[in-house]
Amino acid sequence: MLENIWLFLDAFTINLRVGSIALLIGLLIGFASALLRARNRSATAKLTGFFVGFLRAFPVYVLMFVAVNLLASLGLFDALTSKQSAEAALVIALSAYTISTCSDAWLAFLQNRDQGQHSQAWLVIPNLIQIYVITVMSSSVGAAIGLQEAVTFTLNLAESLPTRNERLLLVFLVVLFFATIMGLTRWGVKRVSAMVIQAPAKRQMSSTG
Repeated sequence: MLENIWLFLDAFTINLRVGSIALLIGLLIGFASALLRARNRSATAKLTGFFVGFLRAFPVYVLMFVAVNLLASLGLFDALTSKQSAEAALVIALSAYTISTCSDAWLAFLQNRDQGQHSQAWLVIPNLIQIYVITVMSSSVGAAIGLQEAVTFTLNLAESLPTRNERLLLVFLVVLFFATIMGLTRWGVKRVSAMVIQAPAKRQMSSTG
C-alpha cells in the first residue's frame, strides 16, 4: 500500500512538471501579449487580442492530439522518447490555456496599475496561482495519449485490483486527493486576495496613526 502511494506521488510529479513548464510559457508569452494588447488602438493590439481569443477557444484535448500527430509527422519528436513526446505534446496543448489566461491576468494588472489601483493590480498573484493549479489538474488529459501521470497510474493500478470495492475505494481516494488540492487552492487564493486588498488600508491606518 505504502509503495503504491509513493508511486502515485511520483507519477503526480509529471503533472507538476508539465503544469510548471506550461505556466512558464504562459507567463512569458502572456505578459508580452498583454503589453501589446494594452495599446488599445493599434492594429497589433487587435491582432494580438484575436490570437489570444483563438487560443482561449481552442479545446486543450483537441490541441493535444493535433500536437502529437502533426509534430510527429514533421519528425520533431524523433529525438525524444515516447514519454518525452507525450509530455511535449501536452505542454503545447496546455500552453494555449496558460497563454490566454495569463495574458488576461497580466492585462488586468497593467490596466489597474496605470489607473493607480495598485491593490487590484496585485490580485494578479492569486490569479496566477489559480491558473497554475488548474493547469496541473488539466494535465490529467495526458492519460489519453499514454502519458504515465497520476490518472494513468490510478487506472492501471485499478485494473490490477482483485475486487470492485477496492477499485472504487482507490478511485474515491484519488478523487479526494484532487478535490482537496482544489479546495485548498480556492481557500489560499481567497486568503491572498484578501491580504492584497487589505494591505493598502492597513498601511494608510499605520501612517495616520
